[in-house]
Amino acid sequence: MATVSDQTGTVSFIHEVLAGKEAQTWYRVLGDLTPNSRPLIAAHGGPGSSHDYFLNPLASFPKETGRPVVLYDQVGNGKSTHFTGEEQPQWPVALFTAELDNLVTKLNIQEFDFLGHSWGGMMGLEYVLAYQPKGLKHLILDSVPASVQLWTKNIKETLSELGPAEKELALELDATQQYQDERLQAIMKKVQDKHVCRLDPWPEAAQGFFGVIFANPVVYGSMLGPSQFETLGQLKGWSVVGRCKGIKIPTLVLHGEYDWADQAAVQPLLDEIESSQQVTLKGCSHMCHLEDTEEFTKQVLKFLDTK
Repeated sequence: MATVSDQTGTVSFIHEVLAGKEAQTWYRVLGDLTPNSRPLIAAHGGPGSSHDYFLNPLASFPKETGRPVVLYDQVGNGKSTHFTGEEQPQWPVALFTAELDNLVTKLNIQEFDFLGHSWGGMMGLEYVLAYQPKGLKHLILDSVPASVQLWTKNIKETLSELGPAEKELALELDATQQYQDERLQAIMKKVQDKHVCRLDPWPEAAQGFFGVIFANPVVYGSMLGPSQFETLGQLKGWSVVGRCKGIKIPTLVLHGEYDWADQAAVQPLLDEIESSQQVTLKGCSHMCHLEDTEEFTKQVLKFLDTK
């Protein structure tokens, strides 16, 4: 069996919020990226994580389809340019949509499919709305809520699965800004085990998703803020509800049965995007691609084969 090409590189990126500093977006291409290929571009979640937790199952995509996959680390994260001290930008959503557009342009990609997980899908929706890319053929929204209000509402509601004392303690510690308290962290791990990743123990990829954020929490902290139950950062008030009716791209809304991006959180996307379809993976939560890799891959490939 032929070996799949695996190449990495960087593209330069300049944006007004970077105060004139040139950033580098690190990318990885699995398969042969040619002018006639239609790659799948995948955007990681977080905000503030990296592409690594996406390698399984996307590494098999080139062999399955004969088309390449483009993974990348968003600026400020992973192997892309980091900013420290006074260099820190405000991290607006528009920075990341511009970065994606720049990546598509610099890699000379004419047609492509896009898969965004969690925040990556939120950013992908903003990219579609802002740039209306003619070359985008399929949009996959993997565990993507239509608003942060719907997302945080679900997190709060799942505290009811705990005992009353634990729920009260979690809300108290958050309200008094004791975000790093080990008791709060332990309580959050309990609900994350049900609604983020239901595998026991968590696979290395799921641990790595959070490990990257904890190692460099700047982007996550700036965009979401320190609270688990309220969005206090740049994404405060973020919503695409009422804004998606103009999206005509075939769209797959995929999520897990126990996902914090639950039915209520994704329903506005299904209601508004004309050519949308839904897949709910049974027994999965927010890391469907790790919890049921086989079914996740099957559904993604099936969707990408549609016209």
